[in-house]
Amino acid sequence: MDRRPPSIPSLTRRDFQFSLGRLLVAMTLCAVVFAFRLPTFYTVWAVVATLMVALFSDWSVWHQVRAGSALRARDYGRAIEAFSKAIRAKPEDPERYCHRAVAHQWNEDLDAARADYARAVDLDTRYAPAWIGRANVALAQGDLERAVDDATIALCLAPGSLDALLVRSTACYGLGRLDDALADAEEAVRSAPEHWQPWNHRAGILLSARRHEAALADLDEAVRLGAPSRDLLAARSLALFRLGRHDEAFRGIEACLADDPRSPHARCILAWFLATCPDDSLRDGRRALEIARSVEPTDDGGAFARANSLAAACAEMGYFDEAIEHARRALDLAPAAARAVCELRLATYRAGQPYRDLGQGPA
Repeated sequence: MDRRPPSIPSLTRRDFQFSLGRLLVAMTLCAVVFAFRLPTFYTVWAVVATLMVALFSDWSVWHQVRAGSALRARDYGRAIEAFSKAIRAKPEDPERYCHRAVAHQWNEDLDAARADYARAVDLDTRYAPAWIGRANVALAQGDLERAVDDATIALCLAPGSLDALLVRSTACYGLGRLDDALADAEEAVRSAPEHWQPWNHRAGILLSARRHEAALADLDEAVRLGAPSRDLLAARSLALFRLGRHDEAFRGIEACLADDPRSPHARCILAWFLATCPDDSLRDGRRALEIARSVEPTDDGGAFARANSLAAACAEMGYFDEAIEHARRALDLAPAAARAVCELRLATYRAGQPYRDLGQGPA
């Protein structure tokens, strides 16, 4: 889920509204100010300017500012309440619905977020952020076709949008459309070469496409551009492992675990390395099984990696019935792009053979 806060609004020209009543009140107050003959010309105009802002400002914008502060403080309930007040003051503004949708997303209420994005689309069908937001929610809910459709509309309205390209690329990958996913990832890199996110994203797809050298180069570029190197250590280790640079891969994943010993993703990768490494001197099935079993079961994407690691570790230890059971679960959880290699692994375990990772696909 996208965890970047929306931009905190500030007063703009559209936040000032004209009405005859306000004008009359302002003129009366200005006349009173002049009647009192305040000491200096500058003081008079400072008072006049203050009165004008006070009388003509749409104060509902301050609800937006309060909501932004609440988001930064992770007080999502207060943020939603403040955004709702801003919406009541200006219900025709699609941007305010998008801001509240972000708060709902952070509060893990995806249905409410989707409804707000849909309302924003109804108000202005050409407002690209609403389409991007709805695509993001559809992706999080597993509605991949809808995510592709909404992101495509967003790209028609805002060509080269980094967010829309990344969402559509991720959805295409989940649908098994690896070429389309890679094409969008490459366009994202061209669109924002100064940001590390598209380089990191493309590296993940290149790993799935078994282009490990290119993936490693993208990961190194992401680090150079400021990506948190700790977050990329695991992916980089996987690329090194697939290239046959096993010693470097083990050092990398051990360094990752030294930074975060409880990382489920890193532990699954280490278990995978230990169970499937073609180098006999580095393989350790007993330790692989111990590490894989220590990873807590989850319902998110980590469940796929855990099932794969458990299956490989069980097979390495000769527990093929258990390996087949975990491999079937991995196949059920696999994204479309990884199903073929999961079927190959399952066939290997059914044949009573452990699996050796020679770079055939994603772990």
